[in-house]
Amino acid sequence: MKELDWQSLPDVRDESSWKKDFEQLTKDHEELKQLVMNAEETFFISQSDLSKYVREIIYHDCYHCGQIGLLRVMQGLKPV
Repeated sequence: MKELDWQSLPDVRDESSWKKDFEQLTKDHEELKQLVMNAEETFFISQSDLSKYVREIIYHDCYHCGQIGLLRVMQGLKPV
């Protein structure tokens, strides 16, 4: 799983490639949600590899949400 953590940047960085990346991110999160919903009881053992990996993803996403929130405040925008 971790080998897919970092994707190469697209050759052309425009609105179309951003939308494609956003769609892929949405798809990946849906797959992650299904993985967790269908997980066996061993998933809830906090030391299982899958449990650790899912927590890493959640912490990572929370970190970036905080960054986005900070940037919005710095721009004088309303928090989401």
